[in-house]
Amino acid sequence: MVSVIVPVYQSAPYIDACVQSVLEQTLQDFELILVDDGSEDNTAEICQRWQASDSRIRFLAQGHKGVSAARNAGIREAKGEYLFFLDSDDAIHPELLEALRGWAKECRAAMAGCSYSYVQSASFQKPLEATVYQGRMKDRTYMDAHEALDCFIHGREEGILFSIGGKLLRKDMAGPVRFDESLQNGEDTKYIYQLLLGGVDVGILHKPWYFCRQREESASHRRTPKMYESTYRAERYICDEEWRNGRKSNAKVREYCIIRQMINRYMESRQKQDQGFIDCLRNQAEAEPSLEIWGQLSLGARAEFYLAFHSAVLYKAFCYFWEMVSEHRSRIREWKKHL
Repeated sequence: MVSVIVPVYQSAPYIDACVQSVLEQTLQDFELILVDDGSEDNTAEICQRWQASDSRIRFLAQGHKGVSAARNAGIREAKGEYLFFLDSDDAIHPELLEALRGWAKECRAAMAGCSYSYVQSASFQKPLEATVYQGRMKDRTYMDAHEALDCFIHGREEGILFSIGGKLLRKDMAGPVRFDESLQNGEDTKYIYQLLLGGVDVGILHKPWYFCRQREESASHRRTPKMYESTYRAERYICDEEWRNGRKSNAKVREYCIIRQMINRYMESRQKQDQGFIDCLRNQAEAEPSLEIWGQLSLGARAEFYLAFHSAVLYKAFCYFWEMVSEHRSRIREWKKHL
């Protein structure tokens, strides 16, 4: 059996489409666990109606503790051999659960996931009809834990491994790993990393059968210093663990991603004159050079970081110069191709 875990919070406008997509699955051996995280709208009432309509649906309620606590509550209550994670404003293709479980069993992978389709909220009424699968030469991939970790670190496979939505996971392989309830953002990235670190292998189905609703008010679009700090702590954990485990090249990749995000967000905050973000990022920037991994970054990366936070004028000049160098190198490569 598959336990579908859906954390819900203020989800009244979206939860019907989500639940309906689960009930339409070709795989019927599932339970649907709806965990309300202290909603103040009529989300709980809607969930209770769904529970009364189908014996496979269970409704749990808790105080407002965050999405990680809601998912953890769902894991504790799950009775299935597999866990499947779905967000309350998203939906899935009717064949997804059956396809993922079949592929996971065939390749004996502990975790299986699919590609994503991003659908604007206004067009979300019939996402399954609107989406046409074009396919690819190889529509399934298997990776052992080592390959999956390398894929995760370098952001390959379209970033599929960064998000927990649409992931099927053997419950026994999750072991004691749980979502970090102190994080408001980046918690699923950290969770997947910990699973991979624990030896979980992965099967990927290259079909865009997980439908992500694009809406401005969703958690992924709420950019606040608190949300950014949460993402930073998740990324910092991953980088530090890779360094501690002797995978220094991986740690360098993640560290560069961290400082790149800091620079981009800082430049954006300066343009918007968002003092809260500016202060938050400056505080983090002051601490970054004291880390042991800092000395392993290239001189160019460190120079770019220093200029960004100490001289916007010189930083812009640096970026212009680097763009010219990159363009010149590209022209040389093209010229050599025609020799």
